[in-house]
Amino acid sequence: MRPQPLGAVLSISVDLESAGSASGRSRETPQETVERLANCFEAAGQAVTWAASDPAGCATIRTVLETGPKHEVALLADPSWTLAAGSRSQLVAELVRRTTSARAEGIEVTTVALRDDALLVSSELLIKHGISAVRAATATGWRSAGQPATGPAALRYGLWQIRPTVRLPVGSSLSAWLLTIQLRRAIDRGIRRSTPLHLLIDAPAFSREASRSSWGALRSVLRHVERRQKVGALSVLTIRETIARLAAPRAGRGAQSILRAA
Repeated sequence: MRPQPLGAVLSISVDLESAGSASGRSRETPQETVERLANCFEAAGQAVTWAASDPAGCATIRTVLETGPKHEVALLADPSWTLAAGSRSQLVAELVRRTTSARAEGIEVTTVALRDDALLVSSELLIKHGISAVRAATATGWRSAGQPATGPAALRYGLWQIRPTVRLPVGSSLSAWLLTIQLRRAIDRGIRRSTPLHLLIDAPAFSREASRSSWGALRSVLRHVERRQKVGALSVLTIRETIARLAAPRAGRGAQSILRAA
């Protein structure tokens, strides 16, 4: 099943925890980084998707929801959940428990964000527990041969997958600057071609780097997005809003499984 054309849409997700163990000392605390990110989005008037492995027990989630009630909260799935039991049963149990706990605290969770695309989860189970979107870990590679990014894919009726188009931060001053230029061009290309884009932000990486170039790149991209919004050329939606727009006009047949390794 192919989704209805979304048009020029940008979605943004922020992972509050990184894949793997963090190396090196952070230049600022994670809380300081999240507050700066939240302030950036608030100044730009953008609602984004914040992903945490335990939304119900994450004080940061409460903080960002207070700054922007339209923000979305996603469950950040972690490969370590499978280690204790040595099987997929532990992963399934954690997905169900953490989703249920979040909803019991009044936090709506309809998106699962992956740290690793090798995590295979039954589509039937996700749909059963009210999940309608999966954000993959692997990027689409939009820079290759100038091809447009791949839009959200229908995995089966009621369940969709969205892949990151690009990630921030990227490290050195030069690469961040070049990425800023390329991302702004990608946004404009997406507008011309009516192609959806997704920006994935690694909050702990921002915390470790806290570099002027990385923050400058983000602010530059957000200013570019705001300019395109003002002229009606671009929409910015959370993952939940993106999927709702896709799912509203049509139904169809789905795939048998999801989250295959890229």
